[in-house]
Amino acid sequence: KIKFLTQTKITLGLTNIFPLHARVEEFRVPEEERFDGIVSRAFASLADMVEKTSPLLLPTGKFYAMKGPEEEPIPAGRTLIHDVPLTVPGLDAIRRLLIF
Repeated sequence: KIKFLTQTKITLGLTNIFPLHARVEEFRVPEEERFDGIVSRAFASLADMVEKTSPLLLPTGKFYAMKGPEEEPIPAGRTLIHDVPLTVPGLDAIRRLLIF
């Protein structure tokens, strides 16, 4: 997935994204360097994903969670902005992008 993101960044000439492969529990950033947005695939429950990534996100930042079809409670203190159905080529399964 990091190779894909890196290639996408190069192909599109993007300069403001930073693909990173790291365990969120071990990753730290100074408060002034927090992120505008975090994209995460479904590595845990929605509540755990939001809890573990919140220290990395600016107060005005958005969290983008790739999830399957199952419904999960919205984490405390968060507002679901969009629930976008996704079609993944070659995958016959329901996927969603949840934006908080």
